[in-house]
Amino acid sequence: MRGGVKAVNDADSPSPHLPRLLSLAKGYMPSRIFLTALELDVFGRLGSERMNASQMAEQLETDERATEILLNALAGMELLQKNDGLFENKEELAGLLMSGSAHYQGGGLRHNAHLWEAWSHLTEIVRSGRPHRREWTDDMSRDLASAMKQDAAHMAEKMTRVLDCSGMKRMLDLGGGPGTYAIAFARRYPHLHVLVFDRDEHALQAARREIQRWHVEDRVGVEKGDFFVEEFGSGYDLVLLSSTVCILGEKENAVLLDKINMSLNERGRVVIRDSILDDSRTKPLSAAIFAVNMLVATPNGRSYSYSEVKDLLDRSRFKNIHRVPVEGSQLIVGMK
Repeated sequence: MRGGVKAVNDADSPSPHLPRLLSLAKGYMPSRIFLTALELDVFGRLGSERMNASQMAEQLETDERATEILLNALAGMELLQKNDGLFENKEELAGLLMSGSAHYQGGGLRHNAHLWEAWSHLTEIVRSGRPHRREWTDDMSRDLASAMKQDAAHMAEKMTRVLDCSGMKRMLDLGGGPGTYAIAFARRYPHLHVLVFDRDEHALQAARREIQRWHVEDRVGVEKGDFFVEEFGSGYDLVLLSSTVCILGEKENAVLLDKINMSLNERGRVVIRDSILDDSRTKPLSAAIFAVNMLVATPNGRSYSYSEVKDLLDRSRFKNIHRVPVEGSQLIVGMK
């Protein structure tokens, strides 16, 4: 025994745990194939046509041999259909993966390709404690906005049901990106006025489009600004922080929560939605892995435990701090 771990000797080999370890090590392969297909816009270029590898290579301006290998793998993964040497989109996936489709989800999915590039530097990031420097492009901002919208889409309506806002008049969606939560709350509570405050213009453009689509222009507004620098107003009954605490370090969160407290009406509430860890900081696994994502993507961010968030809220003079369960997740609520 060394450090409480049993060494694997020849008599124990091959270990029954080895297949799981190999699976973990090789699990990147299907993901990378799919992300490359999204980056090349394979599904959009294919459209409603049927093409062989040579035709697809011409469309994509790629090497024919490499293209055929990629397309065969995509067909094997059941992301494309192949018959008689011709490839075509699968009907049930085409709307989600074809650029230009009304239901296209490729932008948000492609955001994972940008994360892939950052994650490829994880070893050096762990050594240095600093994220890898990279140029942030307009395409990356647009894909991030799409990913935020996808992340919020399945949760927004559920949150409006567990958070009773019937007596409230003003809400602030701080760092609200594409406005998915703001619109959901405005639609459920007809007397609620909501402001989406974010510094990313691409996200706010997406918010403006969605606000018009749902005809809530009279009650949902957008404002561009950095919430650490600019004022975001006061007189709010509710401030929502979704996937924001994880981006920041402890000191930054303390400053922000102080500022939020000052912006709230008496008995106003702050609601935090994030990947929350237990006190061991190892579970749930999704939150522990998401902490690594914040290590890769931000200078100071990570996942926090409920105890840590509660302590931050306590220090910012919030009261009646409690958790609200919502579909396998949890919200953390504090009252002024």
